[in-house]
Amino acid sequence: MSNNTKLRRRIVRKRLSINFKRLILFYLVSISTVIIFSLLIKQILSKPSYQAKNTNSAPNLQVYTPQPNPQVYTPQPNPQVYTPQPNPQVYTPQFNPQVYTPQFNPQVYTSSTPNLVTTNRTNNNLGATVNISSNMRIIPETDYTEVGLTSIYREDLTQFPRNHDQKLQNIVNDIVNYVTSKGASTEHLSISLVDLNSQTYAGYQDEVTRFPASVTKLFWMVYLYGTKPKLLEKPEIQKALNKMIEDSDNESASLIIDKTTITQSGDELTTEKFQEWYKKRLSMNHFFKEAGYQNINISQKLYPYSKVNGPAGRDLQIRKPDSDPLPIRNYTTTYNVARLLFQIETGESVDKKYSRDMKNLLERSLKKEEWEKIEFNHIAGFFGEGLPEDAQLFSKMGWNFQTRNDAAIIVSPDGKAKYILVVFGDHPSFYKDKKILPEISRKVYDDMTTSY
Repeated sequence: MSNNTKLRRRIVRKRLSINFKRLILFYLVSISTVIIFSLLIKQILSKPSYQAKNTNSAPNLQVYTPQPNPQVYTPQPNPQVYTPQPNPQVYTPQFNPQVYTPQFNPQVYTSSTPNLVTTNRTNNNLGATVNISSNMRIIPETDYTEVGLTSIYREDLTQFPRNHDQKLQNIVNDIVNYVTSKGASTEHLSISLVDLNSQTYAGYQDEVTRFPASVTKLFWMVYLYGTKPKLLEKPEIQKALNKMIEDSDNESASLIIDKTTITQSGDELTTEKFQEWYKKRLSMNHFFKEAGYQNINISQKLYPYSKVNGPAGRDLQIRKPDSDPLPIRNYTTTYNVARLLFQIETGESVDKKYSRDMKNLLERSLKKEEWEKIEFNHIAGFFGEGLPEDAQLFSKMGWNFQTRNDAAIIVSPDGKAKYILVVFGDHPSFYKDKKILPEISRKVYDDMTTSY
């Protein structure tokens, strides 16, 4: 075979090979194109089908659609809210052999919206109705009898003013209206006002139990003088009392509680040992209940102090956290606090000498250069900040991040105005507004020294 023939054959075979590869590549590209095109068509066609399916389907009942709820509290403008009207039936103290219970007329003290804060509960042992703040529980009377303390429910026989005065009540009503204008919660507000010169009284929700915070230290002070005054002969106890009242020191308060009740904080106790420990703590409440105080619990320590940030062990047991979502905390009423200050002022708390000593511990300087140097003082954010420097102030405040309270005996320089003012604001709106109590104090002082 000639060389030319061989060359031609090689060229033909090479061309055939190239054409074959091209053909295969053409088919592969064609098939891929068809497949991709088909998928695109399928996807495009499926999308409107999905939308149509969802458009025509029944409504999904699981989707949250807000609906008007008549049970949800929706504030409505109400020109009739808190318009005090003269009413001879409102707050007329009744001398009841069972208990002194101020009666409130909802047309005077509350708005037309339901009270969502307080709950009337009946004490099954005593048949008494108690106004309880919704954020707490009270100690069942059976707890006292179970630990060996007698149930006490007697008339308040002290000379605490029972005479209601309408002019004084108007001042209280003005406070409530002012708090409303500030946007704070009047539902969580309690007020007691006593004119020491005329021996008259006025209040607002003053029998509702609320958390007193460090105002509780007033009661611990009286309990110390009333049960174990010889402890005051010990320098460390006198020092702790001074720090508890003058500086509102929680660690000093813890020591006072331990020494007066002969108890110690510590690990959780067995049932039998806890009942013994519990009785000693409840004895503080029992002391005041014997004197006619109702709705009071001062059996628990205040926190934080030292390295203790909150209740633990037996101090947690006393709150009974396992029996109810709401804890049992310290509680009292502004009526109780006003009465306690009245007894200190009139020399009826334990005796005249001890009353005088206690009042001296409560005295506060209103000179700004003195109190502003103290980090946690009784003036800034409380009654004293709203008073003139030449007025006299004897007070005990209390606060935490949910509460702002103050309780005071206030005297004008000429002595013509002499009164007790107690305000509990058991809501964060009072804690956040550090001007509300000073402004209330100034308004009351102006009224007591001028128009009243």
